[in-house]
Amino acid sequence: MNFKNFATIAGLATGAAVALAAMPAQAVSFTVEGYECPTCVNFDDAGLTTVGGSVVNPSVSNAAHKTPGTDVNAAAGDTSNAPVSSFSFATKEGTPLEVFGLEGVFEFFWGSVDNYNVITFFNGDTAVGSFTGVDIADVVLGLGATTKGAGNYNFDALVKFTGDFTKATLTSTNIAFEVAAAPAVPEPASILGLALVGLIGGSVVKRRSQEA
Repeated sequence: MNFKNFATIAGLATGAAVALAAMPAQAVSFTVEGYECPTCVNFDDAGLTTVGGSVVNPSVSNAAHKTPGTDVNAAAGDTSNAPVSSFSFATKEGTPLEVFGLEGVFEFFWGSVDNYNVITFFNGDTAVGSFTGVDIADVVLGLGATTKGAGNYNFDALVKFTGDFTKATLTSTNIAFEVAAAPAVPEPASILGLALVGLIGGSVVKRRSQEA
């Protein structure tokens, strides 16, 4: 994908976030951050607390589910197809996948976005927002995605949700809801801070050695 197309999609995503945030009944907004997940792992390996759902062999992609990072679409741009250690998903026949301990931010890689995928956010026991694959497709594919008949939109997306929530529930009314998590990467400022601590610590040790 070229930068112009990505900037356009990013702008649409930001616009969707602002619009959703303005809705009184929807205390959660989202942005589409991109279409790649370089080092995805399952939610538990990323340090998230989960209940329910299932973990599937990531090497298996078939009519029932696809490994995040393998679905592509001309409108969304090719994904990285990077190795994924494993992923979690909630199915129609199985129990929902619940993610606890969220502090108003939830970013994950949504594989093979489908119109029947549903994510609902809660603050305590109160539902504060809900989205489906249609909402993501509306941003990525443009207006009119809501009328698309096919359940699978043929793309993956790295999606970031923000709002006043502590828990998310992922469900699917048909086949699967494929997801993966990208382990948090330290912010540049944090990395610089650690480097400075290391330098200061090394200087102190060196000075003490010289004094001895």
